[in-house]
Amino acid sequence: MRTFIGALCLAAATGCGYVGAPLPPALNIPQRVDVINASQQSGELVVGFLITGKTTDGLVLSRLRSIDLRAGPAAVSMEKWALGAKQIPVDPPKIDGHELRLPIAGWENQDIVVAVRAVGPTGHAGAWSEPLTIHVVVVPGAPVISAATGPDGVTLSWARGNTPAGTKWRVFRKKKDDAKAAAIAEAAESQWLDPVTDENAEFVYQVQTLVPAGTRFAESERSREVSVVYKDVFPPASPVRLTTIAGVASIELTWEPNHEPDLRGYQVYRTEAAGALAKLGEVTGEVSYSDKAVERGKRYRYAVSAVDRLGNESKLSAPVEVSTP
Repeated sequence: MRTFIGALCLAAATGCGYVGAPLPPALNIPQRVDVINASQQSGELVVGFLITGKTTDGLVLSRLRSIDLRAGPAAVSMEKWALGAKQIPVDPPKIDGHELRLPIAGWENQDIVVAVRAVGPTGHAGAWSEPLTIHVVVVPGAPVISAATGPDGVTLSWARGNTPAGTKWRVFRKKKDDAKAAAIAEAAESQWLDPVTDENAEFVYQVQTLVPAGTRFAESERSREVSVVYKDVFPPASPVRLTTIAGVASIELTWEPNHEPDLRGYQVYRTEAAGALAKLGEVTGEVSYSDKAVERGKRYRYAVSAVDRLGNESKLSAPVEVSTP
């Protein structure tokens, strides 16, 4: 009998476990929101944040009762700020990323604080996120832009208007068939050069004004799209410093090199005495030419032009006269 009772005790000890005091119910307090950002875009504050779905005990939350998002003027403490801040509805209160747009009317030229916290299914709220302070400003309307092509690319221009010091402009570009434009530059002046040289390519541009707002920039709406088809109809610069040396049976010409990236070469022109200049020959890869078709005792006049790969030809250089001995 004692052996049987001992076996029962051993079974109880190994199979049933220890029965202690009951654990308190989980409070399901959501973790603090650590990912939050905000910016001013024209007449709205754009606020984004991420709810992780975890509790302060490391448990997983399946749902939330609500999300407490507030925005309002800065105060001496979070408690006083929360009492006076505007509560922004977040519906549905999902465990996921959120983005909301809040109108700035009534907040112009003020420091506005934005913070968020999650409220768990039992009604317990998590801690407030790091408060974000946004200095709200009056943002001008979208800039009106124009575009012009030139030998160096596409130049965008717009009116600066009554914008404060430190204002910048963000430039967006895409090719005609692209779905979305990408930000490619920020300009400190009301003009920007895109050194694009893709022959016959159509580009679409937009510009956005960035107004200083405290430590951030408030963004205007983007301008209307402006389309440009780039065509290279721009000749190189005229060659300079053409010099000649007369020999017994030739005249040697030299000049300064051009530096255009699409340069193909040079055309050499000649005439006798006061006649009209006529094309004599073409030079590629050199900045010199030897004219061996000359006669003794005659006076010649020379000029040189530059030509690009598309056949655009510059104006003639300043002519130079020389006589053979």
